[in-house]
Amino acid sequence: MKKLISLILAVMMLAGALAVAVTAEGSPFSDVKEKRWSYKAIKFAYDNKLMDGVGGGKFDPAGTMTRGMVVTVLWRMDDSPKMEYSDVFSDVKAGKYYTSAVMWARMNNIVNGVSEGKFDPAGKITREQLATMMNRYAEYSGFDYRPAGSLDRFPDAGKAHSYAKDALLWATDKGLITGVKSGDTDLLDPRGNATREQFATILKRFVETDLSFPLEWNEPVVQSEFTEPEYPLVEDADVYVATDGDDGGPGTKDAPYATMARAVERVREIKETKTEGDIVVAFKAGEYRQDTVRLSEADSGSENQRIIYCKYGDGDVVFNGGAGVTESDFEPLSSEERALFSEDAAEMIKRADMSDTLTSYSLKDVLFGDDAILNVARFPNLYSDGTDNLFKGAGYTVADDTIRITNPMMKRRLASYPTLEGVKLYGYLTTGWAKDTLSVGGFDPDTGDVLITDPEKAAMGSLRYGEFASAEYHASAIVNAPQELDSKGEYWVDPVSRVLYVYDPSGSYNFSQGPKQIFLYRADYITLRGLTFKYCRDTFVGARECHSFRVEDCSFTGCSIHNTIDVTGCLPGRDLDLVITRCRFVLNAGKVVHINPECDGVRRFDHRGNVIFDNNYIKQTCIILDPGAAIESRECSELRVTHNVFEDCSSYAVDFGGSYNTVAEYNVFRRCMFNSQDGGCFYFGGIYDRNNVIRYNLFYPTSWYGVYVDESGCGAEIYGNIFYDVGCAAVIHDGRDNSFHDNVLISSGVSVTDGNLQHMDSVWSNLEAAGEATPENFHDALLDTDTYPDFRFYRWWLDFYDLMEREPELKAEYESRWPDLFELTTDVTQRDSKNFVLNPVNKVNGNVFINLAGEAPFDPSDLFAAGFCEAEGNLNFGQDEDPLFVNPTVGDYRMRDGALEGFPYIPYEKIGRY
Repeated sequence: MKKLISLILAVMMLAGALAVAVTAEGSPFSDVKEKRWSYKAIKFAYDNKLMDGVGGGKFDPAGTMTRGMVVTVLWRMDDSPKMEYSDVFSDVKAGKYYTSAVMWARMNNIVNGVSEGKFDPAGKITREQLATMMNRYAEYSGFDYRPAGSLDRFPDAGKAHSYAKDALLWATDKGLITGVKSGDTDLLDPRGNATREQFATILKRFVETDLSFPLEWNEPVVQSEFTEPEYPLVEDADVYVATDGDDGGPGTKDAPYATMARAVERVREIKETKTEGDIVVAFKAGEYRQDTVRLSEADSGSENQRIIYCKYGDGDVVFNGGAGVTESDFEPLSSEERALFSEDAAEMIKRADMSDTLTSYSLKDVLFGDDAILNVARFPNLYSDGTDNLFKGAGYTVADDTIRITNPMMKRRLASYPTLEGVKLYGYLTTGWAKDTLSVGGFDPDTGDVLITDPEKAAMGSLRYGEFASAEYHASAIVNAPQELDSKGEYWVDPVSRVLYVYDPSGSYNFSQGPKQIFLYRADYITLRGLTFKYCRDTFVGARECHSFRVEDCSFTGCSIHNTIDVTGCLPGRDLDLVITRCRFVLNAGKVVHINPECDGVRRFDHRGNVIFDNNYIKQTCIILDPGAAIESRECSELRVTHNVFEDCSSYAVDFGGSYNTVAEYNVFRRCMFNSQDGGCFYFGGIYDRNNVIRYNLFYPTSWYGVYVDESGCGAEIYGNIFYDVGCAAVIHDGRDNSFHDNVLISSGVSVTDGNLQHMDSVWSNLEAAGEATPENFHDALLDTDTYPDFRFYRWWLDFYDLMEREPELKAEYESRWPDLFELTTDVTQRDSKNFVLNPVNKVNGNVFINLAGEAPFDPSDLFAAGFCEAEGNLNFGQDEDPLFVNPTVGDYRMRDGALEGFPYIPYEKIGRY
């Protein structure tokens, strides 16, 4: 993609040159007179070799543009890059005038085709299709492509397909499309065919209009907040659903259906006769309780006909899978029950019989209050020492079912329980990172040995507790027993009677109980809009092998086990095209969104993720189960995480693991990583991770890491961010080709490790001491992950290059994208070389370090102890030196007057999103 600045300059120069050319000569076409309204535009397109005539000295101004013509012009505007032919569309053959243009447009997401596997190059292009292509080209070129304004002035705007509305808003707001005259009325005519002179006019306006992002988009302002979405009432839906409806009726507004499942059946019937235009299913406000609704391939829409499930009328449309209880449902303890608790606690504890409503009970049946997730007797928010910290090195494994506890406080705590019934250990093994709650079946206070009754729960891939001798265990003794129920916001459920006990209950409570609420399997072009989902043990919305799935203006609360939205799989040759925007995710115990669109776990490059996660509000995630990131993207490409607010995330906020070509910008992170010492607000790492960009984000305050690049992470670029009161703004753990530059760090540091170098020196020293220091033995030692687990990444590199040799076509794809990967070596005799795969090669340049804590300023020159990394051009300022911002301690990040002087490295004008 061209750089934005160079594009603007090129456009300005082009426009200036053309102004002279237009008036210098007469018309080049016999059918285009100088008095014609479109003359200057046609002359402009011809002089700049963007559009040719149709032959015989004619231009055919009123003739219709075809899809092949349009992409060819856009391709020429991008300097006609050479493209290799591929059969991505069955109706685009090699050697046609439009072939390279179509290949280019498809690769850059400017076109997607008209149906499965077809492009229709000779098809006449409509005005809305043209607006969509131009809008995508603007985004590709780095211009402002955001929708703005209104289409209300056009009486026929309602005829526009939903997929094109944003593009039409953009095109009309920028003045590229002004309408078609019909008497005294301007019509949008979205489905009308675009003529050649109309297209030439749009091209000229595109070049001469300032399409750069407006200044107010980036100028410094006080921290912005997520705003509630607004959307109009639906008055012309195809199908209506209401809680008081009847599935035996017609599904009209006056006689709606009762369930979504029946509405899905009706949509199939409507599709047989309604061949174009969106099909809308509207839900009346109310609470819906039903089993999982499944959408299959037969329920798909198309590019020109989305299937939209949305709300109409006032109030919320709620899909509720939980079991609820209110304060009035509680009653005092019986005399027998009081004996279970301490005397003081028993005065405050109330009971509610949930035996008829709880379908199961475990630590994963989470209880959600009105505005908080309650603790299962202090699990896991408060650990054994009364803090939110795990005990590092609390013990180690001595057998598959035994962990020897060495932490004195934990041993005393375990010994204090009169019964071990309900006592559990929570934590993770150092090797394998397997986290879970393990049931305690016995404890020997003399040895500290804890018998685990369910060691199989510790499985993590091929790793199990006990597999590695004396593996370190990081843990906290936690309980689900009445002895611990003595503080507000705690509860316990008797696993036999299923009676719920709550300390000082007030308000209402909800157990997340139900299965998946909506599941899509190969259901394409589906939109969920304006719906509310509450209390589910399983995934709220699951989608597998789906294309073009949108979730807009929805709310999700109370998912206790799996991912709130889970999107996996993608058919070969087809992009995922997932959009999640303007949604609220609050009080979800696990991950918010899990995305893994890869077909077989290996990048084949025949499809992309194309994921947009924009303008969402995420608060209190991973609170109970602490499973990882709020947003987890695995094996994904073209992921955009933009303009979101993340608050109170227990663990990671975003995990890019295994992804490439991702961008995260203009996000806010408040109080993240408060319950985890592993990972960061952003986490990625792996030799497959390439071209990941983290820019213009605000981090404050964060307990541990802002950005964490793991041991073999490659090619990350982190710049233009503000880190305020972050434990460590970024840790680059070994890895290669990562760049941390032009950031502002206020009371925050950065760490770039060279652990691999130190470990390799240690391994070589051990071999020398044993008289076995040969390259062959060194190679074998690096592969011995039982003895040297930190070098499991060496095996990854070997496997990667082995795969490349076995699959030459795949290797060619990698070499064309990331040729630097093939300049590296796994030859241990070259371990002192910069190109040896385990040697860290990273950069920390041009950052500003500001210490507001009154301590000695951070010294960037101390970043590296050894290795091949560099730290240059970093500036360092103490507490009393001129600050950059008005008052960052209260969140006012407006630039102080004169702050830019002396700080040449930071693109401050782009950090002002906040």
